[in-house]
Amino acid sequence: MPYPIPQIQRTPTGTAQLIVDGKPHLILGGELHNSSASSLDHLDEHTWERAQMHNCNTLFVPVYWELLEPSEGQFNFSLVEGLIQRARTHKLRLVLLWFATWKNGRSHYAPAWVKTDTERFFRMQVAPNKTCSSISPMCADACQADSRAFSALMQHLAHFDAEDHTVIMVQVQNEPGLLGAPRDFSPAASAAFQTLVPSELSAALQERKENGNIRPEILRALADAQSQRSDPQQENLTWPELFGDAACEVFMAWHIAKYVNQVAQAGRAQYDLPCYANCWLVQHPNQHPGEYPSGGPVSRMMDIWQIAAPHLDALAPDIYLDNFASICADYTTLSNPLIIPEAADTHGEASAHAVYAFGQHNAIGFAPFGIDSLDDPRLAETYQLLSDLHPLITAHHNSEKMTAVLQGGYSNSGLGPEPGINRSDRVVITLENYYAEVCYHEPLQPGCPPAVALIIEETADQLIVAGMGNVDVNFSARHLAQTDQKLNVDYLSIEEGNYRDGTWIPGRRLNGDEYVVRLGEKPTVRRVSLYRYR
Repeated sequence: MPYPIPQIQRTPTGTAQLIVDGKPHLILGGELHNSSASSLDHLDEHTWERAQMHNCNTLFVPVYWELLEPSEGQFNFSLVEGLIQRARTHKLRLVLLWFATWKNGRSHYAPAWVKTDTERFFRMQVAPNKTCSSISPMCADACQADSRAFSALMQHLAHFDAEDHTVIMVQVQNEPGLLGAPRDFSPAASAAFQTLVPSELSAALQERKENGNIRPEILRALADAQSQRSDPQQENLTWPELFGDAACEVFMAWHIAKYVNQVAQAGRAQYDLPCYANCWLVQHPNQHPGEYPSGGPVSRMMDIWQIAAPHLDALAPDIYLDNFASICADYTTLSNPLIIPEAADTHGEASAHAVYAFGQHNAIGFAPFGIDSLDDPRLAETYQLLSDLHPLITAHHNSEKMTAVLQGGYSNSGLGPEPGINRSDRVVITLENYYAEVCYHEPLQPGCPPAVALIIEETADQLIVAGMGNVDVNFSARHLAQTDQKLNVDYLSIEEGNYRDGTWIPGRRLNGDEYVVRLGEKPTVRRVSLYRYR
Protein backbone atom coordinates (compact mmCIF):
# COMPACT_ATOMS: atom_id res chain seq x y z
CA MET A 1 0.00 0.00 0.00
CA PRO A 2 1.54 3.36 -0.99
CA TYR A 3 2.41 5.85 1.74
CA PRO A 4 0.50 9.14 1.99
CA ILE A 5 2.28 12.25 0.80
CA PRO A 6 4.68 13.93 3.26
CA GLN A 7 2.97 15.84 6.03
CA ILE A 8 3.75 17.80 9.16
CA GLN A 9 2.14 15.99 12.05
CA ARG A 10 1.25 18.08 15.08
CA THR A 11 1.49 16.74 18.63
CA PRO A 12 -1.01 17.60 21.38
CA THR A 13 1.61 19.88 22.95
CA GLY A 14 1.96 21.94 19.76
CA THR A 15 5.27 20.66 18.43
CA ALA A 16 5.52 18.94 15.07
CA GLN A 17 7.34 16.25 13.13
CA LEU A 18 7.78 15.86 9.40
CA ILE A 19 6.46 12.45 8.35
CA VAL A 20 7.84 11.00 5.11
CA ASP A 21 6.82 7.54 3.90
CA GLY A 22 5.16 6.85 7.22
CA LYS A 23 8.19 7.69 9.41
CA PRO A 24 9.60 10.82 11.09
CA HIS A 25 12.17 12.49 8.86
CA LEU A 26 14.94 14.79 10.09
CA ILE A 27 16.11 17.03 7.27
CA LEU A 28 19.91 16.88 7.26
CA GLY A 29 20.05 19.39 4.48
CA GLY A 30 22.02 21.81 2.44
CA GLU A 31 20.75 24.75 0.41
CA LEU A 32 22.12 25.40 -3.07
CA HIS A 33 23.42 28.72 -4.29
CA ASN A 34 20.70 30.84 -5.86
CA SER A 35 21.48 30.17 -9.52
CA SER A 36 22.66 26.55 -9.31
CA ALA A 37 19.35 24.90 -10.24
CA SER A 38 18.99 26.89 -13.46
CA SER A 39 21.30 24.39 -15.22
CA LEU A 40 21.15 20.61 -14.94
CA ASP A 41 24.70 20.38 -16.27
CA HIS A 42 25.88 22.70 -13.50
CA LEU A 43 24.09 20.53 -10.94
CA ASP A 44 25.71 17.39 -12.33
CA GLU A 45 29.16 18.98 -12.11
CA HIS A 46 28.92 20.68 -8.71
CA THR A 47 26.07 19.40 -6.58
CA TRP A 48 25.26 15.73 -6.20
CA GLU A 49 28.64 14.38 -5.13
CA ARG A 50 29.12 17.39 -2.84
CA ALA A 51 25.79 16.71 -1.14
CA GLN A 52 26.62 13.04 -0.68
CA MET A 53 30.11 13.91 0.55
CA HIS A 54 28.47 15.88 3.38
CA ASN A 55 25.99 13.05 4.13
CA CYS A 56 22.98 15.23 3.33
CA ASN A 57 19.68 13.45 2.99
CA THR A 58 17.83 16.49 1.58
CA LEU A 59 18.63 19.47 -0.64
CA PHE A 60 16.90 22.86 -0.61
CA VAL A 61 16.70 23.79 -4.29
CA PRO A 62 15.24 26.86 -6.06
CA VAL A 63 12.54 26.65 -8.71
CA TYR A 64 12.32 29.86 -10.72
CA TRP A 65 9.06 31.40 -11.89
CA GLU A 66 10.87 33.11 -14.80
CA LEU A 67 12.04 29.74 -16.16
CA LEU A 68 8.90 27.78 -15.31
CA GLU A 69 6.57 30.21 -17.12
CA PRO A 70 8.70 32.18 -19.63
CA SER A 71 5.56 33.17 -21.57
CA GLU A 72 2.26 33.73 -19.85
CA GLY A 73 0.33 30.49 -19.61
CA GLN A 74 3.14 28.44 -21.21
CA PHE A 75 4.90 26.20 -18.68
CA ASN A 76 8.22 24.36 -18.99
CA PHE A 77 8.81 21.63 -16.39
CA SER A 78 11.98 20.15 -17.88
CA LEU A 79 14.26 21.64 -15.21
CA VAL A 80 11.99 20.46 -12.41
CA GLU A 81 11.74 16.95 -13.85
CA GLY A 82 15.51 16.71 -14.41
CA LEU A 83 16.14 17.91 -10.87
CA ILE A 84 13.80 15.33 -9.35
CA GLN A 85 15.15 12.47 -11.49
CA ARG A 86 18.74 13.24 -10.49
CA ALA A 87 17.78 13.52 -6.82
CA ARG A 88 16.18 10.07 -7.00
CA THR A 89 19.32 8.62 -8.59
CA HIS A 90 21.41 10.01 -5.71
CA LYS A 91 18.84 8.98 -3.06
CA LEU A 92 18.19 12.53 -1.94
CA ARG A 93 14.94 14.25 -0.97
CA LEU A 94 14.16 17.79 -2.07
CA VAL A 95 12.66 20.91 -0.55
CA LEU A 96 11.68 23.22 -3.41
CA LEU A 97 12.13 26.98 -2.97
CA TRP A 98 9.56 28.91 -5.01
CA PHE A 99 11.45 32.00 -6.21
CA ALA A 100 8.57 34.03 -7.62
CA THR A 101 7.07 37.39 -6.63
CA TRP A 102 9.64 37.98 -3.90
CA LYS A 103 13.19 36.89 -3.33
CA ASN A 104 15.10 38.80 -0.62
CA GLY A 105 12.61 41.67 -0.77
CA ARG A 106 12.90 42.03 -4.56
CA SER A 107 10.98 40.74 -7.60
CA HIS A 108 14.02 39.65 -9.61
CA TYR A 109 12.72 36.13 -10.34
CA ALA A 110 9.40 37.19 -11.86
CA PRO A 111 9.14 36.44 -15.61
CA ALA A 112 9.95 39.15 -18.13
CA TRP A 113 6.28 39.49 -19.05
CA VAL A 114 5.57 40.39 -15.42
CA LYS A 115 8.55 42.70 -14.94
CA THR A 116 7.87 44.77 -18.05
CA ASP A 117 4.14 45.30 -17.46
CA THR A 118 4.31 47.79 -14.60
CA GLU A 119 0.68 48.84 -14.92
CA ARG A 120 -0.82 45.40 -14.59
CA PHE A 121 1.81 44.25 -12.10
CA PHE A 122 2.39 47.46 -10.20
CA ARG A 123 5.28 47.98 -7.85
CA MET A 124 5.65 49.07 -4.28
CA GLN A 125 6.69 52.63 -3.57
CA VAL A 126 9.21 53.49 -0.84
CA ALA A 127 7.81 57.03 -0.80
CA PRO A 128 4.91 58.60 -2.73
CA ASN A 129 5.75 58.38 -6.46
CA LYS A 130 9.10 56.69 -5.74
CA THR A 131 8.80 53.20 -7.22
CA CYS A 132 11.09 50.26 -6.42
CA SER A 133 11.57 46.91 -8.17
CA SER A 134 9.39 44.91 -5.78
CA ILE A 135 5.82 44.03 -6.78
CA SER A 136 3.17 45.35 -4.40
CA PRO A 137 1.25 42.84 -2.26
CA MET A 138 -1.82 44.95 -3.10
CA CYS A 139 -1.56 43.83 -6.75
CA ALA A 140 -4.30 41.24 -7.26
CA ASP A 141 -3.16 40.48 -10.82
CA ALA A 142 0.32 39.57 -9.61
CA CYS A 143 -1.05 37.36 -6.85
CA GLN A 144 -3.34 35.58 -9.31
CA ALA A 145 -0.50 35.04 -11.79
CA ASP A 146 1.87 33.76 -9.12
CA SER A 147 -0.86 31.50 -7.70
CA ARG A 148 -1.59 30.08 -11.15
CA ALA A 149 2.08 29.28 -11.76
CA PHE A 150 2.56 27.73 -8.32
CA SER A 151 -0.62 25.73 -8.77
CA ALA A 152 0.71 24.41 -12.10
CA LEU A 153 3.99 23.42 -10.42
CA MET A 154 2.21 21.56 -7.62
CA GLN A 155 -0.16 19.87 -10.07
CA HIS A 156 2.84 18.64 -12.03
CA LEU A 157 4.44 17.32 -8.84
CA ALA A 158 1.22 15.47 -8.07
CA HIS A 159 1.59 13.57 -11.36
CA PHE A 160 5.37 13.27 -11.50
CA ASP A 161 6.29 12.60 -7.86
CA ALA A 162 3.19 11.34 -6.05
CA GLU A 163 4.61 7.81 -5.65
CA ASP A 164 8.28 8.55 -4.98
CA HIS A 165 7.88 11.55 -2.64
CA THR A 166 11.21 13.00 -3.72
CA VAL A 167 9.88 16.48 -2.94
CA ILE A 168 8.89 16.60 0.72
CA MET A 169 8.21 20.28 1.35
CA VAL A 170 7.96 23.64 -0.42
CA GLN A 171 9.07 27.13 0.58
CA VAL A 172 6.66 29.76 -0.81
CA GLN A 173 8.64 32.86 -1.90
CA ASN A 174 12.00 33.72 -0.32
CA GLU A 175 12.52 36.33 2.42
CA PRO A 176 9.52 38.45 1.34
CA GLY A 177 9.05 42.05 2.38
CA LEU A 178 9.90 45.61 1.40
CA LEU A 179 13.41 47.08 1.53
CA GLY A 180 13.88 50.82 1.70
CA ALA A 181 10.76 51.88 3.63
CA PRO A 182 8.57 50.65 6.52
CA ARG A 183 5.56 50.27 4.23
CA ASP A 184 4.36 50.41 0.65
CA PHE A 185 3.35 53.97 -0.36
CA SER A 186 1.71 52.99 -3.65
CA PRO A 187 -1.76 54.56 -4.06
CA ALA A 188 -3.48 51.22 -3.40
CA ALA A 189 -1.46 50.59 -0.23
CA SER A 190 -1.81 54.14 1.09
CA ALA A 191 -5.58 53.99 0.67
CA ALA A 192 -5.74 50.61 2.45
CA PHE A 193 -3.56 51.90 5.30
CA GLN A 194 -6.29 54.37 6.28
CA THR A 195 -9.08 51.78 6.26
CA LEU A 196 -10.28 49.82 9.28
CA VAL A 197 -8.21 46.85 10.42
CA PRO A 198 -9.99 43.66 9.25
CA SER A 199 -12.11 42.17 12.01
CA GLU A 200 -10.53 38.80 11.19
CA LEU A 201 -7.19 40.14 12.47
CA SER A 202 -8.40 42.22 15.42
CA ALA A 203 -10.63 39.41 16.73
CA ALA A 204 -7.86 36.81 16.42
CA LEU A 205 -5.40 39.05 18.25
CA GLN A 206 -7.93 39.66 21.01
CA GLU A 207 -8.40 35.91 21.42
CA ARG A 208 -4.65 35.37 21.58
CA LYS A 209 -4.36 38.16 24.12
CA GLU A 210 -7.03 36.58 26.33
CA ASN A 211 -5.32 33.19 26.07
CA GLY A 212 -1.89 34.62 26.86
CA ASN A 213 -0.61 33.24 23.56
CA ILE A 214 0.69 36.35 21.85
CA ARG A 215 4.10 37.84 21.12
CA PRO A 216 5.16 40.53 23.64
CA GLU A 217 6.00 42.95 20.83
CA ILE A 218 2.41 42.87 19.51
CA LEU A 219 1.00 43.08 23.03
CA ARG A 220 3.16 46.13 23.71
CA ALA A 221 2.19 47.80 20.42
CA LEU A 222 -1.52 47.32 21.17
CA ALA A 223 -1.13 48.70 24.70
CA ASP A 224 0.93 51.72 23.63
CA ALA A 225 -1.53 52.62 20.87
CA GLN A 226 -4.50 52.23 23.24
CA SER A 227 -2.88 54.60 25.74
CA GLN A 228 -2.63 57.28 23.03
CA ARG A 229 -6.29 57.14 22.01
CA SER A 230 -8.76 59.64 23.45
CA ASP A 231 -11.25 56.79 23.83
CA PRO A 232 -9.30 53.66 24.90
CA GLN A 233 -12.43 51.51 24.45
CA GLN A 234 -13.00 52.66 20.87
CA GLU A 235 -13.66 49.86 18.38
CA ASN A 236 -13.36 49.74 14.58
CA LEU A 237 -9.88 51.21 14.35
CA THR A 238 -7.55 52.01 11.47
CA TRP A 239 -4.06 50.52 11.31
CA PRO A 240 -2.38 53.54 12.94
CA GLU A 241 -5.08 53.75 15.62
CA LEU A 242 -4.82 50.06 16.60
CA PHE A 243 -1.07 49.48 16.25
CA GLY A 244 0.50 52.92 16.72
CA ASP A 245 4.21 53.04 15.88
CA ALA A 246 4.12 49.39 14.73
CA ALA A 247 1.31 50.02 12.24
CA CYS A 248 3.45 50.14 9.09
CA GLU A 249 5.16 46.81 9.72
CA VAL A 250 1.97 45.08 10.88
CA PHE A 251 0.13 46.39 7.81
CA MET A 252 2.84 45.04 5.52
CA ALA A 253 3.01 41.71 7.34
CA TRP A 254 -0.75 41.25 7.02
CA HIS A 255 -0.88 41.97 3.28
CA ILE A 256 2.29 40.07 2.34
CA ALA A 257 1.21 37.07 4.43
CA LYS A 258 -2.26 37.11 2.83
CA TYR A 259 -0.63 37.15 -0.61
CA VAL A 260 1.73 34.27 0.25
CA ASN A 261 -1.16 32.35 1.78
CA GLN A 262 -3.21 32.69 -1.42
CA VAL A 263 -0.31 31.30 -3.44
CA ALA A 264 0.20 28.43 -0.97
CA GLN A 265 -3.52 27.64 -0.89
CA ALA A 266 -3.69 27.44 -4.68
CA GLY A 267 -0.74 25.05 -4.81
CA ARG A 268 -1.87 22.85 -1.95
CA ALA A 269 -5.27 22.45 -3.58
CA GLN A 270 -3.38 20.54 -6.30
CA TYR A 271 -0.87 18.66 -4.13
CA ASP A 272 -1.00 19.11 -0.38
CA LEU A 273 2.70 19.15 0.52
CA PRO A 274 3.84 21.01 3.66
CA CYS A 275 4.62 24.68 2.96
CA TYR A 276 6.50 27.31 4.91
CA ALA A 277 7.81 30.88 4.56
CA ASN A 278 11.36 31.93 5.41
CA CYS A 279 12.68 35.14 6.87
CA TRP A 280 15.47 37.70 6.62
CA LEU A 281 16.02 38.39 10.33
CA VAL A 282 16.24 41.69 12.17
CA GLN A 283 19.99 42.19 12.41
CA HIS A 284 20.18 44.21 15.63
CA PRO A 285 17.70 45.61 18.20
CA ASN A 286 17.72 49.15 16.81
CA GLN A 287 17.18 48.19 13.18
CA HIS A 288 14.01 49.62 11.62
CA PRO A 289 11.54 47.95 9.24
CA GLY A 290 12.72 48.60 5.70
CA GLU A 291 16.35 48.16 6.73
CA TYR A 292 15.33 44.51 6.71
CA PRO A 293 12.36 43.46 4.54
CA SER A 294 9.38 45.07 6.25
CA GLY A 295 6.40 42.75 6.45
CA GLY A 296 8.41 39.53 6.41
CA PRO A 297 7.85 36.83 9.02
CA VAL A 298 10.29 38.20 11.60
CA SER A 299 9.58 36.81 15.05
CA ARG A 300 7.72 39.90 16.28
CA MET A 301 5.30 39.53 13.34
CA MET A 302 4.63 35.82 13.88
CA ASP A 303 1.11 36.43 15.25
CA ILE A 304 0.18 38.40 12.15
CA TRP A 305 1.58 35.78 9.77
CA GLN A 306 -0.04 32.85 11.55
CA ILE A 307 -3.45 34.54 11.45
CA ALA A 308 -3.11 35.70 7.83
CA ALA A 309 -1.49 32.55 6.40
CA PRO A 310 -3.10 29.36 7.77
CA HIS A 311 -1.92 27.40 4.71
CA LEU A 312 1.69 27.72 5.90
CA ASP A 313 2.92 25.09 8.35
CA ALA A 314 5.87 27.08 9.70
CA LEU A 315 7.77 30.36 9.68
CA ALA A 316 11.47 29.72 9.26
CA PRO A 317 14.50 31.84 10.20
CA ASP A 318 17.53 32.13 7.92
CA ILE A 319 20.29 32.31 10.54
CA TYR A 320 23.51 34.11 9.72
CA LEU A 321 23.81 35.85 13.11
CA ASP A 322 25.86 34.84 16.15
CA ASN A 323 22.95 34.47 18.59
CA PHE A 324 21.87 31.12 17.18
CA ALA A 325 20.38 29.74 20.41
CA SER A 326 18.18 32.75 21.11
CA ILE A 327 16.89 32.79 17.51
CA CYS A 328 15.93 29.11 17.80
CA ALA A 329 14.08 29.88 21.02
CA ASP A 330 12.38 32.86 19.38
CA TYR A 331 11.09 30.77 16.48
CA THR A 332 9.67 28.01 18.66
CA THR A 333 7.20 30.36 20.34
CA LEU A 334 3.49 30.24 19.38
CA SER A 335 3.81 26.49 18.59
CA ASN A 336 5.88 27.26 15.50
CA PRO A 337 7.85 24.22 14.22
CA LEU A 338 11.55 25.04 13.79
CA ILE A 339 12.91 24.79 10.25
CA ILE A 340 16.27 26.40 9.45
CA PRO A 341 16.50 26.45 5.63
CA GLU A 342 19.58 28.67 5.53
CA ALA A 343 22.41 28.78 8.05
CA ALA A 344 25.95 30.11 8.05
CA ASP A 345 28.96 27.80 8.00
CA THR A 346 31.59 30.49 7.68
CA HIS A 347 33.70 29.16 10.55
CA GLY A 348 32.48 25.57 10.69
CA GLU A 349 29.71 26.46 13.12
CA ALA A 350 26.98 24.57 11.23
CA SER A 351 27.85 21.22 12.84
CA ALA A 352 27.29 22.40 16.41
CA HIS A 353 24.23 24.40 15.39
CA ALA A 354 22.62 21.37 13.74
CA VAL A 355 23.10 19.20 16.84
CA TYR A 356 21.70 21.93 19.06
CA ALA A 357 18.67 22.66 16.87
CA PHE A 358 17.62 19.00 16.73
CA GLY A 359 18.49 18.17 20.33
CA GLN A 360 17.13 21.21 22.14
CA HIS A 361 14.41 22.60 19.88
CA ASN A 362 13.01 19.53 18.07
CA ALA A 363 13.92 21.03 14.70
CA ILE A 364 12.36 19.55 11.58
CA GLY A 365 15.29 20.48 9.41
CA PHE A 366 18.63 22.28 9.15
CA ALA A 367 20.58 23.38 6.08
CA PRO A 368 23.78 25.42 5.71
CA PHE A 369 23.70 27.70 2.68
CA GLY A 370 25.84 27.01 -0.40
CA ILE A 371 26.27 23.26 0.09
CA ASP A 372 27.38 22.95 -3.55
CA SER A 373 30.56 24.90 -2.80
CA LEU A 374 31.05 23.84 0.82
CA ASP A 375 33.94 21.67 1.98
CA ASP A 376 33.38 20.92 5.67
CA PRO A 377 34.46 17.41 6.76
CA ARG A 378 33.11 18.00 10.25
CA LEU A 379 29.63 18.70 8.87
CA ALA A 380 29.81 15.38 7.02
CA GLU A 381 30.80 13.61 10.24
CA THR A 382 28.05 15.42 12.16
CA TYR A 383 25.36 14.51 9.64
CA GLN A 384 26.53 10.88 9.82
CA LEU A 385 26.27 11.02 13.61
CA LEU A 386 22.80 12.57 13.46
CA SER A 387 21.74 10.00 10.89
CA ASP A 388 22.91 7.22 13.23
CA LEU A 389 21.03 8.84 16.12
CA HIS A 390 17.93 9.52 14.00
CA PRO A 391 15.78 6.81 15.65
CA LEU A 392 16.64 8.04 19.15
CA ILE A 393 16.17 11.72 18.32
CA THR A 394 12.78 11.18 16.70
CA ALA A 395 11.69 8.79 19.48
CA HIS A 396 12.50 11.46 22.09
CA HIS A 397 10.98 14.31 20.10
CA ASN A 398 9.54 16.95 22.43
CA SER A 399 10.56 14.88 25.43
CA GLU A 400 12.18 16.05 28.64
CA LYS A 401 14.53 13.11 28.13
CA MET A 402 16.45 14.92 25.36
CA THR A 403 18.28 18.21 25.70
CA ALA A 404 21.29 20.00 24.25
CA VAL A 405 23.54 22.87 25.22
CA LEU A 406 25.47 25.16 22.90
CA GLN A 407 28.54 27.04 24.02
CA GLY A 408 27.61 30.69 24.24
CA GLY A 409 23.93 29.73 24.32
CA TYR A 410 21.85 28.11 27.01
CA SER A 411 19.60 25.18 27.82
CA ASN A 412 15.92 25.76 28.41
CA SER A 413 15.90 22.83 30.83
CA GLY A 414 19.14 23.69 32.57
CA LEU A 415 19.80 25.20 35.96
CA GLY A 416 22.45 27.47 34.54
CA PRO A 417 25.83 27.93 36.20
CA GLU A 418 26.23 28.08 39.93
CA PRO A 419 26.90 31.54 41.43
CA GLY A 420 30.40 32.74 40.69
CA ILE A 421 30.90 30.41 37.71
CA ASN A 422 31.23 32.13 34.34
CA ARG A 423 28.52 30.94 31.94
CA SER A 424 31.12 30.44 29.23
CA ASP A 425 32.93 27.88 31.42
CA ARG A 426 30.12 25.43 32.06
CA VAL A 427 26.40 24.83 32.23
CA VAL A 428 24.41 22.45 34.45
CA ILE A 429 21.51 20.40 33.03
CA THR A 430 18.83 18.77 35.15
CA LEU A 431 18.15 15.10 34.35
CA GLU A 432 15.80 12.64 36.08
CA ASN A 433 18.33 11.29 38.60
CA TYR A 434 21.35 13.49 37.96
CA TYR A 435 22.81 16.88 37.26
CA ALA A 436 24.98 16.86 34.14
CA GLU A 437 27.70 19.50 34.25
CA VAL A 438 28.96 20.37 30.79
CA CYS A 439 32.45 21.87 31.08
CA TYR A 440 34.14 23.62 28.17
CA HIS A 441 37.91 23.22 28.00
CA GLU A 442 38.44 26.43 26.05
CA PRO A 443 36.53 29.74 25.96
CA LEU A 444 34.52 30.51 22.84
CA GLN A 445 36.68 32.56 20.50
CA PRO A 446 35.41 34.83 17.71
CA GLY A 447 35.57 33.05 14.38
CA CYS A 448 35.75 29.59 15.97
CA PRO A 449 32.95 27.01 16.08
CA PRO A 450 31.22 26.53 19.45
CA ALA A 451 31.14 23.31 21.43
CA VAL A 452 27.87 21.42 21.75
CA ALA A 453 26.58 18.53 23.84
CA LEU A 454 23.43 16.46 23.27
CA ILE A 455 22.13 14.22 26.06
CA ILE A 456 19.41 11.60 25.63
CA GLU A 457 18.16 9.64 28.66
CA GLU A 458 17.48 6.14 27.36
CA THR A 459 16.65 5.27 30.97
CA ALA A 460 17.11 7.25 34.16
CA ASP A 461 20.60 5.72 34.58
CA GLN A 462 21.66 5.10 30.99
CA LEU A 463 22.47 8.08 28.78
CA ILE A 464 23.65 8.85 25.29
CA VAL A 465 26.05 11.81 25.21
CA ALA A 466 27.00 13.18 21.81
CA GLY A 467 28.62 16.33 20.48
CA MET A 468 31.95 17.97 19.83
CA GLY A 469 34.30 20.74 20.84
CA ASN A 470 36.55 19.57 23.70
CA VAL A 471 33.83 19.11 26.30
CA ASP A 472 33.70 17.09 29.52
CA VAL A 473 30.37 16.01 30.98
CA ASN A 474 30.38 15.23 34.71
CA PHE A 475 27.50 13.86 36.76
CA SER A 476 26.25 14.37 40.29
CA ALA A 477 23.14 13.06 41.98
CA ARG A 478 19.99 15.01 42.56
CA HIS A 479 18.90 15.14 46.20
CA LEU A 480 16.46 12.53 47.46
CA ALA A 481 13.23 14.43 47.87
CA GLN A 482 12.20 12.65 51.05
CA THR A 483 15.48 13.13 52.96
CA ASP A 484 17.30 15.88 51.06
CA GLN A 485 20.26 13.52 51.25
CA LYS A 486 22.76 13.67 48.42
CA LEU A 487 24.03 10.40 46.98
CA ASN A 488 27.38 9.56 45.48
CA VAL A 489 27.62 8.84 41.75
CA ASP A 490 29.92 6.66 39.70
CA TYR A 491 30.03 4.97 36.31
CA LEU A 492 29.08 1.41 35.56
CA SER A 493 30.44 1.87 32.06
CA ILE A 494 31.47 4.42 29.44
CA GLU A 495 31.41 3.08 25.89
CA GLU A 496 32.48 4.41 22.57
CA GLY A 497 30.41 3.21 19.64
CA ASN A 498 27.64 4.05 17.22
CA TYR A 499 24.00 3.35 16.56
CA ARG A 500 23.03 1.38 13.46
CA ASP A 501 19.33 1.08 12.67
CA GLY A 502 18.47 1.94 16.25
CA THR A 503 20.85 -0.67 17.75
CA TRP A 504 23.91 0.30 19.78
CA ILE A 505 27.16 -1.12 18.37
CA PRO A 506 29.75 -0.81 21.14
CA GLY A 507 33.40 0.03 20.52
CA ARG A 508 35.99 0.54 23.22
CA ARG A 509 34.92 0.48 26.86
CA LEU A 510 36.71 3.35 28.60
CA ASN A 511 38.24 2.99 32.05
CA GLY A 512 41.33 3.84 34.05
CA ASP A 513 42.82 7.19 33.09
CA GLU A 514 40.12 7.50 30.41
CA TYR A 515 37.23 7.06 32.84
CA VAL A 516 35.60 10.34 31.82
CA VAL A 517 32.87 11.41 29.41
CA ARG A 518 34.89 13.57 27.04
CA LEU A 519 33.88 14.83 23.60
CA GLY A 520 36.69 15.79 21.24
CA GLU A 521 37.03 18.05 18.25
CA LYS A 522 35.30 15.55 15.97
CA PRO A 523 31.65 14.57 16.43
CA THR A 524 31.58 11.87 19.09
CA VAL A 525 29.02 9.67 20.84
CA ARG A 526 29.31 7.92 24.21
CA ARG A 527 26.93 5.55 25.96
CA VAL A 528 27.09 6.08 29.71
CA SER A 529 25.69 3.90 32.51
CA LEU A 530 25.57 5.45 35.98
CA TYR A 531 24.67 4.33 39.48
CA ARG A 532 24.09 6.05 42.80
CA TYR A 533 25.14 4.91 46.24
CA ARG A 534 25.22 6.18 49.83
